[in-house]
Amino acid sequence: MSDSLSVQGDMAGGMRPSTSMDFGVHDSSDSLTAHELNKDPKYRRYVQAIDKILQSFDTISEWADVIGFLTRLAKTLLAHPGHTAIPRRLVLSKRLAQCLNPALPAGVHQKTIEIYAIILEASGTPQMAEDLPMWSHGLFPFLQNSTTSLKPAVLSLYEKYYLPLGLRLKPCLKGLILALLPVLEEESGEFFGRGIALLDSLSTSVGQSYFYQCLWLSLISTPHLRLAAVNYLLKRMPKLTSPEDVAVVIGNQTGLLARALSCVLGDDVALVQRGGLELLVVHFPLSFSLFEDDDLTLVLQAAATVVLRKDMSLNRRLYAWLLDAHEGTKLGDRPRKHLALALKALFYLEAEDINVLAKPYKILISLLDKSEIGQPVLQDILIDVIWSLRQHTARWDDRSNELMQTATMFMDMVEPSLIWKQAYQIIGGEHFDCPDGAQGCEVIEFILVHFKWHDEETQRLHLPFLYKAIIARLIGCGATAPPSILRLCNLIGAVISPEVLSNSWPLRDYVDALTDSSTDLPPTEPDTESTEMLPTIDLYYKLVDDGHASSAKFHNINFLIGKPVMQSAFDNLLAFVPSTIPVIAKETLSEDDEHAHRIAQLSFIELTKAINTLSSHLDPLKERTLVVGGDDLAADGERVAEDPEPPVWLGPLMKLCCVTDTFPTLNAALSCLLKLYTGNTHTVSRPAALQIFVRAAVPKLWEFLSAEQTAYQTRTVELLWLLCDVSSPYIVEEVIAQNMSAGTPLAQLDSFEKFGVFWRLSENAGSSANAIFSRPLFLLFDALRSNHPSIRRGGEAWFRNYVASYSSVVDSLISVLLHKSISRKHSVSLIDGEEINVYRYTNPFNEAQTDYAWESFLGVMRFADREFLKSVWTAIVRRKDFIDAIRWSQREYQIQSEKLTYGELLIILCLRFIESEPAQEANGPSPTRYESIQIHAAECLHFMLTRTDHMNYHLLVVTQTVTIRKLLHCIEIQHLELQPVLLQILHAISALMSPHRALQEVGGRSHKSESTGSLPKDLGSSPARQPTPEVEHAHADQVRSSGEFPRLRSIGSSPAFVRAVLNAITRPSNRPVLQHWMDFVLSSLPFLRKSFRRLLLPLIQKMCAELIQYRVKLSDYMARFTGDDPSRAFTEHTVMDTTACRDHDALVLLHGLQEIITACLSESSSERDGAKGLQPSGGGLKFITGYVASVFGADEKGGEGESAQQKMKETLLNMLPRIFRIFQELFVAFERTQRPKRLARAGSKSGAVDGGHEGVPPSAAAFSQVSDRLRSRVRRFLNAMYRVHPVDTLESLVEVWMAENKSASLEETHDGPVSVRMIHSIDGCVPRTAVHMIVDLVREHAALDSSPQRNQPRRSARKARTLSDASLIAFLVTYCELWIPPANLSETWVSVAALAREACAQTAQYRHLYLPILKLLGGYMTKLGASQMPDDKRLHKECEELYQKVCDYCTLIAGKAFDQGLWRKSAQTSDAPDADTTLHQSADGQELALPEIVGPRRAAKESDESQEIILYYANHAVPNMRHFVHDQDRVLALLSNMVYYIVAPHFRNKQNHKSRLNPTLDLLCAMAKVPNSQKAWRREAWDAFLDPKFFEMNLPAARSWRTIVHTMMSSDKEKVAELISRISAVPSTTIFMSKEQETAIRAHSVRRLSFAIFSGPIDQYVPKLPSIQEKLVDIFKSGTGPMIVEVYLCLRVLLSRVSPHHLANFWPTILTELIQTFDRHMSVVDADKAGDLTAFLAACKFLDMVLVLRIEAFQWHQWIFVTETQEPSDVRGAPPRPVAFIDKLCQSWTGSPSDKLWDLPSPSTIQPRAGHDPHSKTPRQRPFLLMRTISDKRDLDPFFQSISRQAYQETYTLAQPDLDFLETMLESEFLVVDDSPAVGAANVVSPANGPLLDVSAASNEPQRPTTPQLRNFTLRKDLASLTPTLPAAP
Repeated sequence: MSDSLSVQGDMAGGMRPSTSMDFGVHDSSDSLTAHELNKDPKYRRYVQAIDKILQSFDTISEWADVIGFLTRLAKTLLAHPGHTAIPRRLVLSKRLAQCLNPALPAGVHQKTIEIYAIILEASGTPQMAEDLPMWSHGLFPFLQNSTTSLKPAVLSLYEKYYLPLGLRLKPCLKGLILALLPVLEEESGEFFGRGIALLDSLSTSVGQSYFYQCLWLSLISTPHLRLAAVNYLLKRMPKLTSPEDVAVVIGNQTGLLARALSCVLGDDVALVQRGGLELLVVHFPLSFSLFEDDDLTLVLQAAATVVLRKDMSLNRRLYAWLLDAHEGTKLGDRPRKHLALALKALFYLEAEDINVLAKPYKILISLLDKSEIGQPVLQDILIDVIWSLRQHTARWDDRSNELMQTATMFMDMVEPSLIWKQAYQIIGGEHFDCPDGAQGCEVIEFILVHFKWHDEETQRLHLPFLYKAIIARLIGCGATAPPSILRLCNLIGAVISPEVLSNSWPLRDYVDALTDSSTDLPPTEPDTESTEMLPTIDLYYKLVDDGHASSAKFHNINFLIGKPVMQSAFDNLLAFVPSTIPVIAKETLSEDDEHAHRIAQLSFIELTKAINTLSSHLDPLKERTLVVGGDDLAADGERVAEDPEPPVWLGPLMKLCCVTDTFPTLNAALSCLLKLYTGNTHTVSRPAALQIFVRAAVPKLWEFLSAEQTAYQTRTVELLWLLCDVSSPYIVEEVIAQNMSAGTPLAQLDSFEKFGVFWRLSENAGSSANAIFSRPLFLLFDALRSNHPSIRRGGEAWFRNYVASYSSVVDSLISVLLHKSISRKHSVSLIDGEEINVYRYTNPFNEAQTDYAWESFLGVMRFADREFLKSVWTAIVRRKDFIDAIRWSQREYQIQSEKLTYGELLIILCLRFIESEPAQEANGPSPTRYESIQIHAAECLHFMLTRTDHMNYHLLVVTQTVTIRKLLHCIEIQHLELQPVLLQILHAISALMSPHRALQEVGGRSHKSESTGSLPKDLGSSPARQPTPEVEHAHADQVRSSGEFPRLRSIGSSPAFVRAVLNAITRPSNRPVLQHWMDFVLSSLPFLRKSFRRLLLPLIQKMCAELIQYRVKLSDYMARFTGDDPSRAFTEHTVMDTTACRDHDALVLLHGLQEIITACLSESSSERDGAKGLQPSGGGLKFITGYVASVFGADEKGGEGESAQQKMKETLLNMLPRIFRIFQELFVAFERTQRPKRLARAGSKSGAVDGGHEGVPPSAAAFSQVSDRLRSRVRRFLNAMYRVHPVDTLESLVEVWMAENKSASLEETHDGPVSVRMIHSIDGCVPRTAVHMIVDLVREHAALDSSPQRNQPRRSARKARTLSDASLIAFLVTYCELWIPPANLSETWVSVAALAREACAQTAQYRHLYLPILKLLGGYMTKLGASQMPDDKRLHKECEELYQKVCDYCTLIAGKAFDQGLWRKSAQTSDAPDADTTLHQSADGQELALPEIVGPRRAAKESDESQEIILYYANHAVPNMRHFVHDQDRVLALLSNMVYYIVAPHFRNKQNHKSRLNPTLDLLCAMAKVPNSQKAWRREAWDAFLDPKFFEMNLPAARSWRTIVHTMMSSDKEKVAELISRISAVPSTTIFMSKEQETAIRAHSVRRLSFAIFSGPIDQYVPKLPSIQEKLVDIFKSGTGPMIVEVYLCLRVLLSRVSPHHLANFWPTILTELIQTFDRHMSVVDADKAGDLTAFLAACKFLDMVLVLRIEAFQWHQWIFVTETQEPSDVRGAPPRPVAFIDKLCQSWTGSPSDKLWDLPSPSTIQPRAGHDPHSKTPRQRPFLLMRTISDKRDLDPFFQSISRQAYQETYTLAQPDLDFLETMLESEFLVVDDSPAVGAANVVSPANGPLLDVSAASNEPQRPTTPQLRNFTLRKDLASLTPTLPAAP
């Protein structure tokens, strides 16, 4: 019969006992008479007979043979009665223990018991004491499994042979108690009394104290015997009535008793809990004060959990025990304190399981059923309950709802008076000003916010009382009150119902309800107002505790609750306002104390919110006090009549509004003041001072309408309208009009802008500003007629769409303009490299008169319009004085003064005054007068050009040249007013060239001929022969000196004009006229587009740069309000950087970009006509010569025009990604404006309290409006681009998406990235269209790459290829997965399928795209499978076929099986990005970050490409294979190809593919999870598993192999048998195999078996346990060191993977082998052989693990190896001799005993061992031994010296095994040590196939344990920590 082993799976710790006896284990030489016995012939025959019988045991095949074996053994033993030393007793004890196997019949058991009796009888008491471990390890576990007929025999053995040992039973007492307890499980049992008697005898023999100590340890370590132990204690536990009784019975082990009772009370069996509670009631009443404080808390915590069973019998006993000290009526002070502490610990417990967090709430709910217990405890811990709930819900929002539901149920069961009494005490506490006070406010705030308080008592009584107490505390704190206390006022005001604020009720009604009694005493008359409230409130809450004690006092007063209490608090709150004003106004603070002022400001804002909340229902004038009137508020010195009884709050609030300079404070104070007047149901008189206050407040608000205060504009307008409501609106109108008409022109312009903001926001709010604010509007009408250019410009900004009339002039006005005093001189200014002629006046003249003349001209022109212009163009100047005065025109403009028309004269005069500037050293009139003259002259010129039907060509040339140069000069000197008019002049010149205008040349007839034959030589040249721009530029520099003007040249070719346009766009000083410049450029686009390189391209670049700067500055500005950037926090004077363009300017730039780019990308009319074979149509400016010229002609001429147009388009298309990226960043910059609530929270944190409306800051509304306008403009831009070039637009947006993915700082909403939302905003760009375009683009690229003519120019302009095709497909993959609705999949599939089919047909062109295409197909198939669409078999079939083809191509690429000549060919085009390119440069030189999602095609390494495919297979393709491919044959074909091309080559050549080890194993692991796929991979995996170098891998690889091996073993049961057979049968590959090689092969076979068991779930290999046991026993018999090591490793694995009851057969052999091993190393002189040392270390590690796991089956035998109990020295003062093997080994090696348990510190100071979880109440236990090898057995000294003490300590602390750590430790033990640091550096993750046996024990672990060291590790000596060091990471 084979040996029978069984390994337990449960884990139990041990402790190390000391005892007074010793025993040996040697079979023939361990007794003192061994030498003499060996000389005795009879004894030698005795030994020989025993040996023969023992040898026959191996031949037993059935149970009948066992009886024969036992019979022969009995005869032999009886034949030698004279020898007390039994031969071969170690082997004999093992065989007897095996014969007591529960599976054998009762007859075998009976015969075995008889042999035990024979042996014990023959041994005698002294020898039995020595051999106690030999015979006990078989007997102790047997009683619980024995039959009823055998129990008497077993009990007789204990009574006859064990009891006489007396004190020598101490080492095994715990095991003996466990052996006897099974007969006590039923009180009605037949042997219950006999078992009680036996235990009584044991108690008498060893002493009660020691006996009970062992009994407590039994309760802790053996749960299944707790009921029996409790039954004994209920029968025999003496009553402890005095400390002396405690000392006698329990000794100093009250801590151990407390832990035993906590285990009993926490048991899963209700009968055990009931017995534990009965013990507490009867034997351990609380009145005895038996336990120390910590121990009492532990017991109370365990006892409280009993109520969760909802068993009344349990609850009744619990309540009886808790109330025992006060005769069942009241919970004692000490139990109350410690019960509160116990529950607090549960509430503050950190756990991931929501059920654990909800547990204390359920306990407290149950305890509330017993008010005598629940109510006092709740009073002590209510605040902690709320605070812990706040902490838990703040940590994770996803599960907080469930916890809040439990907490809400708990709060509903709590009396409101108890809750609000706690809140009232917090407010009235003595230490409220400390940090605890702030925490108290947070507790109350949490209560108010997260629970509903609609009950009548809370609304009418408690909330008003609490509000009154808060106001009292507020007044006590003074002006420096923290904002938190004021926030409570706002919360209560929001919670309290309007009914409470409008009604009152007698307090005595609620007192009667509280005391359940009433009285008929008549009430006295004093009302609430005359009664001091706080003492009454204090008295009421005392009544909550005292019951009837004080109830009579409330019947003698008429105390009203509800509105009276709130009115009193409101009066106090209003009276508190004046005390806060000095601090807010900085009257009592130093200038440096900004923090105190900031806190005071926030507090004041909260204060005003509290007042606003109550002012709608309560009377703000209930109490009146005399205050100083508002005399000092009148700015004009006007005295104000004093109000005889003004409100106490009126003057201070008015004063603060007038002195503050910060909007949050002004908003709070003014809102509060207006709310008190307008939002109240009570009549509030308005004093005279209020009118003066309005006059003072409006200018304050007016300042916050400026552009720098965008965030406050909305609220400012609201306040202005509120002021209109509270006073006369005409006062507000008058003040605004005064501000608009007073001050400097710049101030008036600023007022115009402010009124514009007021006007716009009023219209948005639905207010009719035009009906009330008429006077400011009249001022704007006056501004249109103002003599000041700036004011007029401001008026034009208002009425740009309504101004359309001009006036005419007369001769007298010309006389003024030609006055001889007006003279000038010429000078040259250098501006940006351009020489500009400047004419300056030399003599003073009447500037006012001149200006008046020009104004008069304008008036005449506006009045007479075309009639006036017709007359001046047809009338010749005949006055000689005029002709003489104009002769300078010949010199300056090359125009003869004779025969001039009045129209020509006026144009010349306009040009003269436009060019003229005041002398630089002039001290005369202000330059403003000269500017007025210039502007009026320019306006006249513009009017004539726009309205005339006549023109002189040469004069038009002069006008163009002068205007351009004057514009450049105006920009340089920041002359803004003249620029719009000059631009209008240029625009008028362009209008004259319109084909729809037919003009009459002055002095001639109207010509329709287009002939140019009669033109002068310098004007009649054809466009093709006109000089180039470079020649024109050189010629223009010589114009003034040569007296000539250039031709009517292309304005785009003028360097001066180009510089002017760029400067006008980019200079901040020129921003006010940006709109004018943009309008001009856009209106001239049909001609400027031909000047693309010179003008439009630089202009676009500058506009983009301006938008980028705007986005940066705007983000910085918004960050100050949102608090996102702590380094740039909000301040009171935060304004936007003026160097950046404003919101309106940004809109202008966006519109300009759209129009310019659209115009350049669109085909012009001439191009379209040319394409149709048509000639350009005639028209434009027609002169007498018939010459047709364009002012804005092209600078690209001749045959290169078509090429130039194409290059222009390509350049713009290449710039689109950069431009779209700017738009995307603008979108992101405004993301926060879409979340006003977030802004409100952020503003609260950062202090940016800007007084929003209903919780939304005004900044959010203002930013949102700007955002909406910008977004709308961007959408129009995108739609315009899409209509012109849809493919390039979409490709550019994909590039932006790539860049956006790379940026980690950009936010993404549920709608997707901004770039995707931009795509969705395009009209018509539906998913079908987008997918089709991108797919066509990829296919087009492939066609171009394959075409030999791909480098030739393309037929149409197209954007350069900055994105790889892989990136485009990567976008499609993401787009399909996230943003294509399932309903649109089928319509987009057609394009995707066409791409896949083409890729399969053209492998050379698509090799680099197979993996992206595979991902795309996988995305489609995943979404199609998940959708609820009708099943389309054809579509799914097509998907499967394409997926299989592409997947096969990818497999070939990963396996490098393609023909290298074909596949190495580059598929990269010349304009595609390089391999490592991540930044793409646009045509404007800017860089756009575009990360490559997919690896590049040209320079990528083959190994990287292969690894990427493998990773995709492992993580996505293979796990979803059954969803992608429904045909099982296709699945197997795909997997087989992967195995053939990828997995098999890797396994054949591991060394060359180390980098692909983990990816390949991940792939194989994924295959293992595919159902019915084993056929494809099983052979290769099995061969690799049998490889001799299999265990040379790292931890991640091992985890993958666990999944693979588990699947392989589960699918083929024969594999397990094959592994087992390989342990003994060594496959011979050579005839010269050495013994060492054979041993190594067998050891690896055992390790493979262990790994297979470890990879499976629990109990998977139970059917194979007999075979496994047989092999392991054979190795124990004949194996060497390496084999023994593997056996112990296998046993450790079995402990973790097999349930304990399946391992019962293993224990006899295990115990025997452990005893033999320890006994063999007892001697110091034994040689340290390497094999023996490793086997000895393996045995110690097995014992270490058994102690950590605390296996119940081992509890009967633990005393053999470690000491279990604490015991003092014996009576003689000498310590007992060691008995446990650990102690004996330690003493034999070192000569000194190991650490003594009696040297331990006091139980209360025992700390948990390593692996303690700080977030859990249960410590975690880890093994000591982590090393692989030792060089000397003395290396284990620390282990032997401390293991017993630690085993006891962990039992005492109720430590649980750290199962995750054990799992990882075992996993690492399989791996062969590798010098690579990567082996030990892997992070520890959860086990692949689940934890060890106890899943719940490890479920609360918040962190994974550290990875155990894989190499030799120094033994841990520190008892407080176990943190194995890791090898250094590479």
